[in-house]
Amino acid sequence: MNSLWLNKTLAQTLPAQAKEVLDKAASMEGETVRQVNIRHTYRTTIEGKSYFVKYHGGISLNDIIGDLLRLRKPVIGAHNEYLRTQQLSALGLHVPTLAGFAKQGYGLINHRSCLITEDLGDTITLNELSREWQTNPPSVKNKRLLINNLALVIRTIHQAGIVHRDLYLSHFRISKQELDKKDFANLPLYVMDLHRALQWPQISARWLSKDLGALYFSTLPYNFSQRDIFRFLKTYYAEPSLRIILSSHQDLLKKADSKAQAIHQRQQRKLSEASK
Repeated sequence: MNSLWLNKTLAQTLPAQAKEVLDKAASMEGETVRQVNIRHTYRTTIEGKSYFVKYHGGISLNDIIGDLLRLRKPVIGAHNEYLRTQQLSALGLHVPTLAGFAKQGYGLINHRSCLITEDLGDTITLNELSREWQTNPPSVKNKRLLINNLALVIRTIHQAGIVHRDLYLSHFRISKQELDKKDFANLPLYVMDLHRALQWPQISARWLSKDLGALYFSTLPYNFSQRDIFRFLKTYYAEPSLRIILSSHQDLLKKADSKAQAIHQRQQRKLSEASK
């Protein structure tokens, strides 16, 4: 099944058929950001404006089998990210502005698609910012404001029944121009890389622990104190009593901690194997 949506600007520039847009996306020149098998993310310029293009050339049978063996729902193309980006935007969260989406083909394998978003400009990830704070720490007030902001964003996502499935600090971005204003109370925090995000009528503890565990893992290299973690939890659960949080959500938080440690151990094994 073919599907095409373009904003007004791209509708005047790109072809009017999904197949032709996908042919162009597959061959367009640009700066590669990430390329894995038949998935290619790159920055390009169209009529003088910068965009990011995520082109999915399909999914291999091996990828499908691998996901099913791990009890994961295979992610087919760019459609999922297209939907989740719309949903988060409707929730009032900051996401890259959608500019185009195209899909062609039926089934899991005979399928290709692409997502086009406007370039956010000069940005920094929370991972990069946390690394900078190692040598140039922020004020206590600004750190607290950013932690509260992050917790509110994640709470909003989870309350909508959405799990990110790659909830790392590296998947949140801040405009450097906004960061320079030092207005941490109103700092837009962009949610990125929603291609694996899923929505459920009600999120199970298993999925919540995976998201929170991944986030916790990504904070481990940096100077986030126990007090910072507790502040995050109070905002995330909208509960000022830490005692109530720890007693009511003890099992989930233990699972999140175990998930973080498992990711850390897996990363260490990979680094050890790569150094041999």
